Amino acid sequence: MKAVNGDGLRVEIGRPMSTDGGVIMVVRHVRSSGWFKALVGQVHQAILQLEGERFGFAQEDKLQRTLLALVAGLAMGYRNGNEIATVIAGDRLWREVLGKRVTQPDISRLVDLLSRVGIAPLRAALLASAGDGVLELNLDGDSSVLELHGKQEGGAYNVHYHEFGYHAGWMVDTRTSRFAALWLMQGNASTQGGQVTHLERILASGRKVASYRGDAGMPHPELMAALEKGKTLYTIRLKRNPVLERMGEAICPSGPWPSGAVSFGEFPYQAKSWPIERRVAVKFQTPEGEDNAPCLFLETFFFVTSRAESPEQVVGHYFLRGEAERIFGEFVQAFEPTFRHPDLSKNEAWLQLLGLAANTLSALRHRIVRETSTRRIPSLKPLLDEPGWVSALFKTYVTTPVRPTLARFRTFALKLASVLVEHAGRMRIRLHPTHLKPAWPGRLLA
Repeated sequence: MKAVNGDGLRVEIGRPMSTDGGVIMVVRHVRSSGWFKALVGQVHQAILQLEGERFGFAQEDKLQRTLLALVAGLAMGYRNGNEIATVIAGDRLWREVLGKRVTQPDISRLVDLLSRVGIAPLRAALLASAGDGVLELNLDGDSSVLELHGKQEGGAYNVHYHEFGYHAGWMVDTRTSRFAALWLMQGNASTQGGQVTHLERILASGRKVASYRGDAGMPHPELMAALEKGKTLYTIRLKRNPVLERMGEAICPSGPWPSGAVSFGEFPYQAKSWPIERRVAVKFQTPEGEDNAPCLFLETFFFVTSRAESPEQVVGHYFLRGEAERIFGEFVQAFEPTFRHPDLSKNEAWLQLLGLAANTLSALRHRIVRETSTRRIPSLKPLLDEPGWVSALFKTYVTTPVRPTLARFRTFALKLASVLVEHAGRMRIRLHPTHLKPAWPGRLLA
């Protein structure tokens, strides 16, 4: 601490006790969560049955403290075990909330144990954290490539994405922005890889899945059968093929077609690999011609669905899946997932921990009051002179509630300077909201 005089005002320059004041809220949330208590118990039992070195994690308090440090450290923005251990060693507030120091060797040893006996408990905990406080899940399934820069088991070049890495599969609930499932596949694995397995696992857990959306790589017969068995409404885009195109042409309004317009239809369809016939909704879309000239060609999109709404509503519901892609992009931006282990199993355990940290941030962010944003969105307006067609160029203004990105939420609500204050014989921690949103931390502590 250094004291200087400034025009008669005594100014003290020094460092706060911590700049991670929000770790208090993160740790409190994780500790009180049912999924965390179940995770500790399940991993502890698995470690007790493990033959060989257990590195002291047969003691449940050490296991709980190290798991808590991992999830909280990742949620607070630290990218690896060494960074987490370093901030704990140098930051008194971290040691106070954890109860004791957690070292880098202990973090590495626990990740190794989790890779051997903890993958299933971690996946169950991720699903439980996604369903915490909600009656049903509304899932979007997809996959994305996570870039690698080393020689990790399973890393491969993905021709579609033109990147070397893991092909990560995921299912996210777009209403809560929480992941129900995350998994790693070889970089050149199929887009639909793991979707059936993890959907069946989710349904077998007793979780109610109200809806599912998937892109053109997802309509596997086993996936649709599992969704139908679980009475889950679904909409999945289909890749175009000659049979679908012929059936679409049969119901398409005759041309030439109005510029910049869309139309909808439906028909029953059974692919060769499908045991039953299913409903297909169709969207016909024309490009915007010069000077609104009639179009000679149009684009056609096909969607297999179990929903009962009109084709227009089915297609509209499908295109809301852009929210899921935004959520995954937000996850990558906030956590910058890197996989340092050569073994796929250790990297899989690390991905589950990242998912738990992301769900923790999403759950905390849900407590703050949402701001509103006004934006223009495409709307459908009937074309009076063209029966069955609507304008896709018509725009309306809507006001929607929005929340900050995970990275912005962490910066403004959790990265808080804190000091120790002695008052009336008691020591208190005072958090100092900086930046733009001083009300957010108060909402998190309410």
